[in-house]
Amino acid sequence: MRPGNKIVKPGAVRHHCGVGRHTAIVAAAFLAALAAVLARGQPRPSGPPSPPMEPASSDPLDLFAVMMPVFTHDRCANCHGGVDPHDESSNSHAGGFRPVDATCADSGCHTQTDDSNPETKWKTASPIHSFGGRTANELCKMQSDVADDLNSRRPDGYFHHLDTDFLIDLAFVGLSGGASDTAASPPMGKDAFLRAARAWLYLGAKCKPWTGSITQHETFASSYSFPLGGEGSATRVTVNEPAQRILTVDRVEGVSTYRINQGGHQHMLTVMQMEGCELTITSNSRWNGQNQAPERGHGNIRIRPDGSYTIRLVGPMEKTVTLDSGHASTNCPMTPPGSTADTTVLDWPQWKTTIHCPANFQQDPAGGNTIDCDLYDPRTNPRLKGTMTRTLRSHEDAPDPASWLEVSPVGISRADTGAQMPVTVVTTWDLKLPP
Repeated sequence: MRPGNKIVKPGAVRHHCGVGRHTAIVAAAFLAALAAVLARGQPRPSGPPSPPMEPASSDPLDLFAVMMPVFTHDRCANCHGGVDPHDESSNSHAGGFRPVDATCADSGCHTQTDDSNPETKWKTASPIHSFGGRTANELCKMQSDVADDLNSRRPDGYFHHLDTDFLIDLAFVGLSGGASDTAASPPMGKDAFLRAARAWLYLGAKCKPWTGSITQHETFASSYSFPLGGEGSATRVTVNEPAQRILTVDRVEGVSTYRINQGGHQHMLTVMQMEGCELTITSNSRWNGQNQAPERGHGNIRIRPDGSYTIRLVGPMEKTVTLDSGHASTNCPMTPPGSTADTTVLDWPQWKTTIHCPANFQQDPAGGNTIDCDLYDPRTNPRLKGTMTRTLRSHEDAPDPASWLEVSPVGISRADTGAQMPVTVVTTWDLKLPP
């Protein structure tokens, strides 16, 4: 309670405004609920909005939606348009019509307030701040405007209002004047509500989701030869294989759209030296992805209290088509094997990966593992932007799966020794909150 606020406590028994008489039990409960408000004493210090508890999603509207059960509860909604005591034709006010300049506390209804003090006077909000019938998005936009206005007067103006306003305190202990026999509190306690408010304010009190793009470019290439069967063998195998995958995620209005361009080609040449002649076998394997068209996927952004964040990507189901072919030629006195051709269609599960800022791996510029990103800061860096380069030889190189090519049709291990060959993954992201 603010210094100088006058609280008129109700007696054990009093009359409702037009709805009958309290029982002693109800009055005792009423006093206990009111005592919870008065026990706060001086208002808690309100500095700038502190970082939030770790949210499940850091899209502003998702954060605001956590507060919706309070905004839409009768204890809040009635004072914000649900009840109009100044409309003679309205039956919404249990105490009947009241003139605009009426003293509600002295009427015997709202005796927990002090109408002589502007800060504790029982009053309804202005029509432009009516909550009735508004969606979460509409109500978020309204509160965003209110936050901008109050924060322009003092840095923590909106949070200070939620934290110290006397009528809001009454709402959280379920008091509604003489309109009901029992206290009916919102489904969320005030401390939880304030934590949710901090999380929303930490994202700038905005309502539109993170918008921008993410690109992940994977490349792989091999070129080597070896004697089949070991040194001294008369048969030599040469392998050449390039492959790439370009994943592009566009995020607009909270919707993540994925486009995937991928493909590769393996050329294997086997030359067998025989007595005075040579047999050459050529094998080709060409594969291409079938997900070039935009498809819906998922993207979850999570910002933590220290400004670190993760971007979780879950793409669509994928499909690849591989065409294998081969032919042989020889100058030996023999008929070479006939040509072959075969097509393989493969379905792949949703590709899932996570971007971490800061990195969750040991940076090693010499080994091709780096990240350049800034932590989220609502004052100086309200943007998620970075570039990450990984050089991977197996999934064990990364705490999270970081390369789809490692599980693709690509032969990322040598045919002779089985040694893993590197896949280079370059990921860039640039996301911001629209005004």
